[in-house]
Amino acid sequence: MSEMIQETQEAQEEQRWVVDNDRKAEWCMEKIAEKREELKKWKDHYKKLSADIEATITADIAGLEEKLKGYFFQMSEGGFTRSTETQEIYNLPHGKIFMAHQEPEYDRDNAVLLDWLKKNSPEFVKVEETVKWGDLKKTLGTSGTVMTTEDGEIVPGITVNTRPAIFKVEVK
Repeated sequence: MSEMIQETQEAQEEQRWVVDNDRKAEWCMEKIAEKREELKKWKDHYKKLSADIEATITADIAGLEEKLKGYFFQMSEGGFTRSTETQEIYNLPHGKIFMAHQEPEYDRDNAVLLDWLKKNSPEFVKVEETVKWGDLKKTLGTSGTVMTTEDGEIVPGITVNTRPAIFKVEVK
């Protein structure tokens, strides 16, 4: 009970306290750095703990899936599975186990393929036009909510949305 009273008193004192000189501002910066370091340590701790738990549970799941895979092959050899064009399935009361047939992977050399397509099948070549925004932006100015050329012409298709400044604290 006395801890709660002390914490309440400290919180009230902290609310009355004001930063009104560089020494107090520096003290705040030091405290922010300490709190950020403390937060980082806790995050790192829980991240490692979470990763350990995840690894253990993932290993358990993999072991159980391996056992089900063996059972699936027994059922498949016994003719108890159902086959479709894309998979072989064995149904169970709480779900199904199955082998999904995958599409092949294709290793492509796009430069060689593009050259061949330009000569033989240009309808499969995609030509894409896009705005070079970074270059364009350097040549324009802002006037209120619109962008303008050097001559003052309003550029269509652009709306300028101003945003408020963000206060940040950077501790070295």
